[in-house]
Amino acid sequence: MISSSSRLHVTRAEFERFRLLLEREGGLALDPARQSVLHAGLAARMDARRLSAVDDYARLLTDAPEGRAEIRALLQEVTVGETQWFRYRAQFDVLTRHLIPDLVKARGADRRLAVWSAGCSTGEEPYSIAMALLESLPQPETWAVTILATDLHRGSLARAERGWYPARSLRGVPAAWRERYFLSEQDGYRVRDRVKRLVRFAPHNLARDPFGLPDMRDVHLLWCRNVTIYFTPAATARIIAQFAQALGEGGYLFLGHAETLWGVSTAFAPVVFPEAVVYRKASAAPAGLRAARPSLSLLPTAQEPRRQDAAAQCGLASSLADAGRHEEAIRLLQDIVRTDALSANAHYLLGLLYHKTGRRPAALHAFERARYLEPLQPLVYLALAIVHLDGGEAAQAQQQLRQALTVLDEWPDAAPVPWCEELRCRELRVACRQHLGQLASDPAALRP
Repeated sequence: MISSSSRLHVTRAEFERFRLLLEREGGLALDPARQSVLHAGLAARMDARRLSAVDDYARLLTDAPEGRAEIRALLQEVTVGETQWFRYRAQFDVLTRHLIPDLVKARGADRRLAVWSAGCSTGEEPYSIAMALLESLPQPETWAVTILATDLHRGSLARAERGWYPARSLRGVPAAWRERYFLSEQDGYRVRDRVKRLVRFAPHNLARDPFGLPDMRDVHLLWCRNVTIYFTPAATARIIAQFAQALGEGGYLFLGHAETLWGVSTAFAPVVFPEAVVYRKASAAPAGLRAARPSLSLLPTAQEPRRQDAAAQCGLASSLADAGRHEEAIRLLQDIVRTDALSANAHYLLGLLYHKTGRRPAALHAFERARYLEPLQPLVYLALAIVHLDGGEAAQAQQQLRQALTVLDEWPDAAPVPWCEELRCRELRVACRQHLGQLASDPAALRP
């Protein structure tokens, strides 16, 4: 029996064998840059199975009756189900301030609300959604609320169904909500039944299982945050297409801040709110839901006078860009850098917009200026990698991705990324390694 990952040797051919298996079974993108993750996962599972030979473990996965269950266990080892209460609070603000009031208007007749939390881990996300609905729905007891919460990992689902959490994990929950929605128990807290009744947990493999559960149709709100960062591009595209079918007319999709639908799907349109951006199913929506889309006339044009500082103006430029008003955003950012040439964020945003609008040399210049001003900003290196890749410069793209990882390796996993405070370093590190691995195997695969 092995006792630690340091004593396990996995050859390149064996790594490829397991990589292909986990890609087929779970849609995972286990590129060479993540070989250490697979190595640690194999060591843990071989310890649990009291096996010392890699070949014996491979046969267990493919030939033994319990192989399917063991594949699920290995998938759990190589993915990180990180979660917390009310994570990305700005998205919950969008839910309670904008979406729920308009859904109440649209659904007032049947008073039905269907939610799906995909990749729910140990339950903090769906329970947070349930509490937000109880707080924001008028007379919530008169509504038929269903929250489907799915995850690949049955152990995580068992913990979620139990509904008990250590006290330290509830630090971000307001004291009044702790009092209303939890019972103090055994040095921790248990979710009250009025919350648990709204949530139904079920095992589901997004990459492999059919989307056939009854609660996977006519969904109004679908949350799948920091899940697709682990998948191959092909698996991500399939999953997003299935999400589009699962959502009803005017349904909304919440993604993590390290995830985007750019180049993945045209079935959704980004909708910018003051707090955050969410994705809306791109189809004709009922009249009651149209109010959820903020009026673009409320955004000042780039020519209007402003007395805001550069940071606030950059935020306005981002909102204009998210709303599709690219040229206005570019003009605003050009004004910013003329008056504040040291605003690295403005140069970075300009680079993003130049690249978006096909002005590659200008994008490179803007990103290089941002890199000079903020040499420890990993987002700039990632952006430079994308521009180089768009120009067919694979070696330069790899260099920028490695530099981004060098910077990120100096920061704690949970540290927020500057210019994107709700994005954690661990999430960006995973995305960079995924791109680097795909680039190493197929340089053309990541071109826009």
